[in-house]
Amino acid sequence: MSGPLGVIARSHGSFLMSSTISLYLDQSANFGELRSLLQREPGPAVWRDLVEFLDDWWNQSPSHFDGAVVPYVLEHLKRWPDRERWLPGAWLERMLEGKRHPEWWGLIARAVRVDDLSTRAEAKKVVRGLASGSFLRNVTVLELPGSYMRSMALWGLVRSPHLGALRELDLSYNGLGYLGIHALLRADAFEKLERLVLDGNGLGGKELEALMVKRDWPALEHLSLANNRIDVSGVWALIQSSMSRNLTSLALGKNALGDDGVCALAVSPLNQGLAQLDVSRNELTWRGGLALSKLAVRLHRLDVSHNSLGDRGVIGLTKSGRCFELERLNLSNVSAGPDALAHLDAYNMPALEELDLSGNALGEAGVYTLVCARDGAQLRALDLSGTGLNARAVRTLIGAESMGALERLSLSFNDLGDAGDDEVVARDVMRSLVSLRLDHCGLRSSWRPRFEEGALEELTLRSNPVGDAFVAHLVRSPWARTLRTLDLARCGITDVGARLLASSPALSNLESLDLSENAITDQGARALIEDGLPSLSELRLKQCQFGDSFARQVARSQRASRLTRLDVSWAVDLSPHGVAAMRASHWLADCEVIAGVAPRRG
Repeated sequence: MSGPLGVIARSHGSFLMSSTISLYLDQSANFGELRSLLQREPGPAVWRDLVEFLDDWWNQSPSHFDGAVVPYVLEHLKRWPDRERWLPGAWLERMLEGKRHPEWWGLIARAVRVDDLSTRAEAKKVVRGLASGSFLRNVTVLELPGSYMRSMALWGLVRSPHLGALRELDLSYNGLGYLGIHALLRADAFEKLERLVLDGNGLGGKELEALMVKRDWPALEHLSLANNRIDVSGVWALIQSSMSRNLTSLALGKNALGDDGVCALAVSPLNQGLAQLDVSRNELTWRGGLALSKLAVRLHRLDVSHNSLGDRGVIGLTKSGRCFELERLNLSNVSAGPDALAHLDAYNMPALEELDLSGNALGEAGVYTLVCARDGAQLRALDLSGTGLNARAVRTLIGAESMGALERLSLSFNDLGDAGDDEVVARDVMRSLVSLRLDHCGLRSSWRPRFEEGALEELTLRSNPVGDAFVAHLVRSPWARTLRTLDLARCGITDVGARLLASSPALSNLESLDLSENAITDQGARALIEDGLPSLSELRLKQCQFGDSFARQVARSQRASRLTRLDVSWAVDLSPHGVAAMRASHWLADCEVIAGVAPRRG
């Protein structure tokens, strides 16, 4: 073709070709970024990034999305736990309101959470939306804690034809009572249910008796009934229910079991299948400890915290020779002394990896007994908060070979002082330590800790007057490069310390920072947003001394877009106008801004 028409045709074809190439390059770049996201380790942060990326891509090119992108994502998400695949709150709200939404969310998401509904009308509205929402067909995790469900709303939910894939259901703190239990037990859609949480619903023996008439839920393995009013009669009702036949995990914390209730559990068929048991806060004595020894044959996790077992009860539990498979044991606040720890030894408990002894009067003698008892079987997590330790006890602990594999250690609420400046944790010991908590330990500005480089990810120093001098030491320390979580609330930090933290290259991996209740003004707070910390996603500045100037600066800052949570509650000079500016900011659109406003000073 020649002439003007030919020129137009050639020009038009060139334009189409360049547009196609441009579209192809855009799609290739998007697929490259998508592939990179899907190859990362599953977790909340990765899921958030993935959701935001997919949302942006769909808005740009919806026609190419469903056919190629969704199948590709679904194939790679097979390795993700369903609980990690949450439906975003904004999308769920649109779906419940019947507004238009992309259908692919119903394929990709597997978990839905709705909580803190305040009225019956809200609960009914949510239930109607959930019951009729076809996007729930693939949902396996549904959590509705504290959502004002009551029995009527629950009746509407259990009749839904779209919950056949459900495997986990959380209805805690909904005031269900007797009628709510009856509604739940008449659900036809929950045959695949594996985990059921009914905490805080005022359930007692009468309500649990209703479980006896329920036909089998053969898949149910995890049942949580914490914070109810279950006594020995409720335990017997639970034991006789066919629902409890296949349980491997049972949570009965904060009830009224007493020693008789635990004795009933010990002689029941549940004894043969349970791997996890929580009987914390149940008014148990030494008799309860002895009864628990009969349950400990196959248990992997046991929580008996906040019961007055005393040395006799702890020894009766741990000396039985039945604890060979225990991996996690919580003995917090059980009135145990140093003598009881001798039986937490490598022979009785060779598999024990996590041990909580907080709130017991152990002292230096207790630490010495523990490190000797565990010789030959190393712990990975140890909580000794509030156990009356001093600097000598800590030296004994960190110098013990049996503690060399610790990954998580808590020494909070012990008067350690400066502990010889750097002897709380010294070089070449506890090389595996990932998390260290030293809240309320009386550490001061002269404290100069030395950690093994390349391991520590979480450091909590809440309520220690370490001040800016410690911050100056921290930002020069090689071990700070791996920190992901840092808590310096109530530590005497000023704007000087805030600027040091903000500009430190050593903290490039820091994701969560808490500087609440420190003397930080607008200048220090702005530096934390603007001057560095590239990985920061959570920043807590409660009760600091900045005001609306900081709020307006953050609202205009593109650097603030990396934040997913910003807590500025009760900042001294922050007004509702400053809060409104942050919440209306385009850069904080994906950030949860927590901002209770302090009373204005007269």
